[in-house]
Amino acid sequence: MTVESSLAGFLERLKRLLAGVDMTVDPDGPQREPVPKPTEVKPHKPTPQQTPNDLTVEEMKGAIVISRDRVRRFKNQPRTHFEQTELERLARSIKAVGQMVPIIVKRVRDDPNHDYELIDGERRWRACEIAQIPTMLAVVKVVTNYHDQKLTSVIANFNQSPHTPLETARVIDEIQGYTEIMALPAGQALERIGEIFGRGTGWVYQHLNLLNKLDPKVQVLMEPITPLKRRLNVSIGVALCSVDDRELQVSIAEKISRQGMKTTQARNYIQRRLREAEMGKAGRQRDSLDEFRIVSRFLRRTAEGGEFVLAIPKRGIAELLRGKNKDEISRMIRQTEDGLAALNLVLDELKKLQETPR
Repeated sequence: MTVESSLAGFLERLKRLLAGVDMTVDPDGPQREPVPKPTEVKPHKPTPQQTPNDLTVEEMKGAIVISRDRVRRFKNQPRTHFEQTELERLARSIKAVGQMVPIIVKRVRDDPNHDYELIDGERRWRACEIAQIPTMLAVVKVVTNYHDQKLTSVIANFNQSPHTPLETARVIDEIQGYTEIMALPAGQALERIGEIFGRGTGWVYQHLNLLNKLDPKVQVLMEPITPLKRRLNVSIGVALCSVDDRELQVSIAEKISRQGMKTTQARNYIQRRLREAEMGKAGRQRDSLDEFRIVSRFLRRTAEGGEFVLAIPKRGIAELLRGKNKDEISRMIRQTEDGLAALNLVLDELKKLQETPR
């Protein structure tokens, strides 16, 4: 089986899993027409395997009513933070008008305390617990493996209440490890992940940088645990990824957070601190470590810039250049050629070092 056919089958399974579920519904948005009155189903002993035949006639018809305490949460669902005030607001809404949007669950086995596991709807599940509502509307789905369940949960969640940037980054990082994704070349893998979220390659790359290039102390400043006035947004987080020195990165981030800087102000401050750091190094003789860092930074920024440029659709590049005169385009061509020449020189030296016995 080829990589493309395997991936096609993988995405097709996702479509089947989501069939019949309205992913455009916002559980916190305006209430829609109530779903048809469901059939209440009593818990029954799970079967050894999960196949369509394991579901009861009532479960296969659509939404059913199940006991909330017979549902367990999906411990690996992408959302890790739940705003208490929003849950309480949702609880009041459900208590007043009822639960209009069913949760999505799967049948579980070998668990005497639960008959179902959540795929989507943990916020509604928690809100019903707050409102002390014992039963819930649910749609029962058949999932074939963990990856299908995780991706169904991802797609459902990311079409509803926003996730934090680092929640998103952790999910992307996990998806990178899926067999169907690992089988693809790096560029295509990022593109496929972007398709899952309905985003471009640059968006995927930015979120991975937040996870891999930010110090844990800086990441905390982006999380809901940090008060909103001091919390760093995703744009500031991306800008901080350009600061290689972790100690300097933490120092800059803490000041931005402490002073509650806006995005533009924060970006200017980051650039100023980087210039000051470079000027400080210029005041003393550069050693080999400084020069190694300069080369590493040049290569990394070149690669990152290339990723963003390649993520622009061809029509987008043409639109960007519309109205530019021939002199400007010629200048860009010369800059590109000069950049390629510099990269080729660096590449030749690196290859020589690689071939030299050490």
